Amino acid sequence: MKIEMCESLISSYLKHIKKCFVIQTNWKITANWNDWDKDNVEKLYDKIKKTEFVECFQKKNGSLQNIDQILKQAEIDVVGINTKDVFMVEVAFHENGLGYKNVHKKVFEKILRAYMCGHAYFPKFNIHIIFATPKTPKTTLTTIEKNLEILKQTFEEDHVSFQFLTNENFKNEILSPTINATKKEADDSQLFVRSYKLLNSLQSM
Repeated sequence: MKIEMCESLISSYLKHIKKCFVIQTNWKITANWNDWDKDNVEKLYDKIKKTEFVECFQKKNGSLQNIDQILKQAEIDVVGINTKDVFMVEVAFHENGLGYKNVHKKVFEKILRAYMCGHAYFPKFNIHIIFATPKTPKTTLTTIEKNLEILKQTFEEDHVSFQFLTNENFKNEILSPTINATKKEADDSQLFVRSYKLLNSLQSM
C-alpha cells in the first residue's frame, strides 16, 4: 500500500491544530448513502454551470457530468470533523512544485467536488475546503490565486471557506504549527510525527 506522507501530515494537522476527533484519509461516498440534500446540491451545480468553473466537469465530448457522477468520483484526501466544522483537504506533493498536466482545472475540480460533497453530506457543519501543497511555482500560483478570488466571490458563504495553502503559507499554517504541537506527542499511529522525530533525533547525534 502506498503511504502518502503529506496525507499523514494533514491528518496530524487536523487532529492537533484543528482539534478534529474523527479523521479519514481517502474519503469516498457509497451508493448506500441515500439521505443527502439533493435539492441544495442541484442549486449549487446550476450556479457552477453559469461560471467559468463549469469546464471542471466537462467530459471529453463536451457534455457535463451529472451530480451522481461528480459525487461518486470524488475521493477527498483527508476529511476531519470536530464538533461544528468539517475540513475537506486535498493535498498534492510534487517534488519540483505543483505540476498537474492541466493544473488550474485539476485544482478547482478537486475544490468544487469537495464543496459539492460538503453540501450533500455535511449541511449542518461549517465547511472548510483546503487545497494544500508544499510548493507551487510563482507563475502557476499567480493564476491559481486570481481564480481562487473569483471562486470565493462567487461561492463563499457564511458557513463555507476556501483556502489554497502553499509555499510559506503551507509552512506557517500547517507544517510548523503541527511540528510544534506534536513535539511531546507519543502517538505511534501518526506516521508524520514519528518520521519527524526520527529525523530530528538523527540530526542531533
